[in-house]
Amino acid sequence: MAKDKIVERTEGDDILDALSLRINSTLKTEKKIDDQKNNVYFWLFKFIVLAFYLLIINGVFTILREIGVDLIYSIAVSLRGILSLIWTTIIEFARWLLTLYLLFKNLKIFMNSSYYKRLYVKDQEMNKKKKKFFNTTSSVLKYLSVPFLLFLCISIAFLLAFLTLQVYMLINGMYSASLILITVILTFICYSIFRNIQYKFFNLGSIVRKRTIAIMSIFFLFSLLLFSYETSGYEVNSTLPTGFKIENKIMYFDVMRGQDIILKSGSKYENIHVYTDDTLVNQIRVELEYFDTANANYTYYFNDNDDLFMEFNSELDFHIKDFDYVLKLVIDTIRDKTLYNYNLFKYPTINVYVSSDYLNDVTLLDYDNNQKEIEV
Repeated sequence: MAKDKIVERTEGDDILDALSLRINSTLKTEKKIDDQKNNVYFWLFKFIVLAFYLLIINGVFTILREIGVDLIYSIAVSLRGILSLIWTTIIEFARWLLTLYLLFKNLKIFMNSSYYKRLYVKDQEMNKKKKKFFNTTSSVLKYLSVPFLLFLCISIAFLLAFLTLQVYMLINGMYSASLILITVILTFICYSIFRNIQYKFFNLGSIVRKRTIAIMSIFFLFSLLLFSYETSGYEVNSTLPTGFKIENKIMYFDVMRGQDIILKSGSKYENIHVYTDDTLVNQIRVELEYFDTANANYTYYFNDNDDLFMEFNSELDFHIKDFDYVLKLVIDTIRDKTLYNYNLFKYPTINVYVSSDYLNDVTLLDYDNNQKEIEV
C-alpha cells in the first residue's frame, strides 16, 4: 500500500502554511508543480484557516477577560472596579493588536508570494487594480497600528509620571518597593511593545526579543506577589481618607407586610447591605454613600403584584481635576498603610434598613440576577 505523501514545512512557513499545505495535499488539489504555494487552492485554504484561527484567538481572549474579572471581584479587597478595568483594557489591547498583526502579516506574505506576482500578469488593467487594492488594504492595516502606538505613548507618560511621584514619596520616607518595581517593569514592557510595533508594521528601529519580554513578564508577576505580601499587613478602611467629601443620600419608601422588596445592584461589586431597624413602620430606608466621581442613580417601580423592585447603577464621572484626589489617595494609602474603600470612586455603598418583621420579604439579586443570601 502506497504511503500518503508527507507535506514538509519549509523555512519561513508558519503553522497556517503547514495546515493549508496539509489540506491541499489531503484533498489532492495541488498542481504538479514544485512550489505548492503557487496555486489558488493553497491561498484559499490558508485564508479560511486564518479566519478560524482568529475566531479561536478571540474566543480565548474573551475567556481570559471574563476569568480575570471574576477572579478580581472574588479575591481583591478593594480597587476591584479599577483593577478589572485595567485587566479588560490589557486583554482588549492584546486581542485587537494581535488580530491586526496577523491580518497584516499574512497579507504581506501573500503580496510577496509567487502566486500574487503571476496573478493577472497578462492583464494589465486587472493587474493595476490588483496592486491598487492590496496596496491600499496593506496601508490601511499598517496605519491602524498608529492608535496602538499612541495608547502606548500615553501609558508610558502616565507610568513615568507615577514613577516620579513615587520617587518624591521615597525622598519623604514613604515608599512601596513592589509598586516601584511594578511601575518600572510595566514601563519597559510598554516601551518594548512600542518598538516591536514600529518594527513589525513600519520596519523602523530594531525588535525587542520575545525572550526579554517574557523574562520581564515573569518579574512583573513576581512584583505582583510582592505587592500582595506588602499590602497584606495593611489595615482595611470602609471609607476614604480625611479630606475626601462623601456624598450621602437618604430615601424612604412605603411598603406593606407581605409585599416583596427586590433589590439589585447593576455592578459585580457587592455593594448592597441589608440591616434591621425596628423603628421603621411600613417603610424601608435606603442610604447611599459615594464619592463625587461616582454618578450614582437608581430606578424603582411597583409591578402588578405591588412588589417593589429597586435597581442601583453608577458610572465613573472622572475629570482631570480629580487626578489630585488619586495622587492624594496613593500617598495616604502608603503613608497610613491602609487600604481604603477605593470602590467609592465609582460605586456607592447602599445600606437598606427594614423592620425585622419585613426582613423575610426582602430579596437580594446579584449582577446576574441570581438570588443572594442576605447577611444582616
